[in-house]
Amino acid sequence: MKKSSGNRKEAVLSGVRQEKLYLAVKELHEQEGYPVTSISKVLDLNRSSYYKWLHREKSAHEYENEDLLHKLGYLYAEYNGTYGYRRLTDELNARYETNYNYKRIYRLTQLADIKAAGNVLNTNVPHQKLRLRTF
Repeated sequence: MKKSSGNRKEAVLSGVRQEKLYLAVKELHEQEGYPVTSISKVLDLNRSSYYKWLHREKSAHEYENEDLLHKLGYLYAEYNGTYGYRRLTDELNARYETNYNYKRIYRLTQLADIKAAGNVLNTNVPHQKLRLRTF
């Protein structure tokens, strides 16, 4: 068997426990043409649970997480990438009058690769100690 591509970040959004395995089965079946039965045996999955996952509907929590990701992306862009997950949580809760936990926002920002820009050193203004030194 060939290695799968491994770009399955959308698996983290849902609460399905073995979603990465199901995505691997789907990818191998659709792209490589392997039968689902043999892939399921190798990965020790029930074939019926794969088909149940394949035809499932998204939960309300997943839709809410997708909506939160859009809001977080908007806030992140609005503040030019200077806000981290803590300030994004505070701003989100204040603006939309919600009460989301820091841990949930942290997980979603990790998923979307949203990180604060950090301190940026202004190189246009010479530092005070450097101005006093004589060279």
